[in-house]
Amino acid sequence: METKTEGLCTRSTTRKDLLVPKTLRTYCGDHAFSATTTVLWNNLPKHVKDANSVDIFYTRLKTQLFRPTCE
Repeated sequence: METKTEGLCTRSTTRKDLLVPKTLRTYCGDHAFSATTTVLWNNLPKHVKDANSVDIFYTRLKTQLFRPTCE
């Protein structure tokens, strides 16, 4: 997976977004693991992606994923 890199400091570089791979087949390619996980990663809030350790990342991710069901 590649990160979005540009000469300027943009919102996508500060959010640590990944480059979504171009797929050949619209239906099958868009559901491939690499395409799906990249889109999911890019949709995560910045504070989740900025975690300093795996444990903190898991805690923030779990909180983010279960927040809508608990409210």
